[in-house]
Amino acid sequence: LVVALSRILSGLMAGNFGAAQAYIIDISREKDRAKFMGYFGAAMGLGFVIGPAIGAAMGGDSFEKTNFVLPALTAAALSFCALIGVVFFVKESLPAEKRSKPSKTQTTSFFKSISELFNRRLLVLLICCGALYQIASGLFEPIFPLWIADFSVVDGPRGMTWMLLLSGMVMILIQSFGIVP
Repeated sequence: LVVALSRILSGLMAGNFGAAQAYIIDISREKDRAKFMGYFGAAMGLGFVIGPAIGAAMGGDSFEKTNFVLPALTAAALSFCALIGVVFFVKESLPAEKRSKPSKTQTTSFFKSISELFNRRLLVLLICCGALYQIASGLFEPIFPLWIADFSVVDGPRGMTWMLLLSGMVMILIQSFGIVP
C-alpha cells in the first residue's frame, strides 16, 4: 500500500512528461509530429528500461536484504541533473509573437471548466481510460519484484535486470520503428 501511495504521489508531482510532449509539438512541423512523438516514446521507454534495470542491479543479490537507498539516491541525483539541464539549456519553444496574452475579460472558473468537460462524454471516457492505463503502468514496477520473488529462476533484485532490459527493448523497438513517419 505504501509503495502504491508513493507512486501516486510521485505521479501527482510530475509534470515533465506533458511538458516534454508540448515542447515537441511546439518545435516540430505537423508532418513530422507523429515521428517525433514516437521517438519521444522510445526515449521514455529507454528510461523505463534502463532505470529499473540499474535499480535492480544496485539492489543487491537478495530480496530479503535489498538496498533501497542507493537506487533512490541515484534516481534523485539523475532527476536533479535533468532539472539543471532544463533550467540552463532548454530554450522557450514558442516565439513571443505566438504566445497568447492573458485576457482579463475572458475568465472561466475552474468549476465551469469541469462542468463543460463532463458534457463531452467521449473526452471523459478517454481521460478515464488514460488514467486507468497510467495507474496500471505505474503499479507494474513496484509490484513486479514482489511477483517475481516467488520464481526460482530469479535470485534477488539483480536477477531481474535481464528481464527488465529485454521487455523494455521490445517496447523501444516498437516505438522507434513501428510508428509510420
